[in-house]
Amino acid sequence: MKEKINELRDYAELAQASYFNFDYIKEQKALEFKISTTRFFKDKSELEKLEYFKALYAKYNGYLIIDNSLFIYPKLNGEFSEIQAQNFSKRYTIKFHQPNTFSGFSATLFYDKEKDKFIIGFRGTE
Repeated sequence: MKEKINELRDYAELAQASYFNFDYIKEQKALEFKISTTRFFKDKSELEKLEYFKALYAKYNGYLIIDNSLFIYPKLNGEFSEIQAQNFSKRYTIKFHQPNTFSGFSATLFYDKEKDKFIIGFRGTE
């Protein structure tokens, strides 16, 4: 019974994470991106390096995602606590993310390193 409860918790956490903004994922690389609290900054030194767990962490909710050409993506919207975000990012990697299509459909393919399996998360249309 305990194993089933843990599985249910894991799936609930994955379902919640599937609503977070992973639009910055391109070819499974995210570390080239930066984040900032504001669109208007004096120079690139004001930008903070984006790491996978920051997309999950509530502290960075509302931060803007900026690539090397200073193109701005939708804001981060993670809601996990720091420990939850770190644990999730250590256990799961994102293998593919389909950002919102014209109809609002989005999906994320997670890989569970602990159980060596793939899990897909579909989110409702917006």
